[in-house]
Amino acid sequence: MSSVHTMDVPTRAERKQIKDKTTLEKARLAQRKECYQRYEDIGNPVEPTSQSVGYMSDANRFHTDTAGGEKRPRGGERARASEKHT
Repeated sequence: MSSVHTMDVPTRAERKQIKDKTTLEKARLAQRKECYQRYEDIGNPVEPTSQSVGYMSDANRFHTDTAGGEKRPRGGERARASEKHT
């Protein structure tokens, strides 16, 4: 009998990543062994940390009811104005 070496079939996402140029280049950079400085993935360098001054949570950043927030003060002003005239 001959022994057959079986391999796991890559998923669609893995096959797509292999074809992606940036992912392929990053993988090659991470696997280099010659004279170079080791590549370390630092994440998103422009994303503020939760301790920084400019940090705002996604819930606050993507607040979608801005029209409602603007309408509330005007509604109070209109109510006071209509009370004056009646």
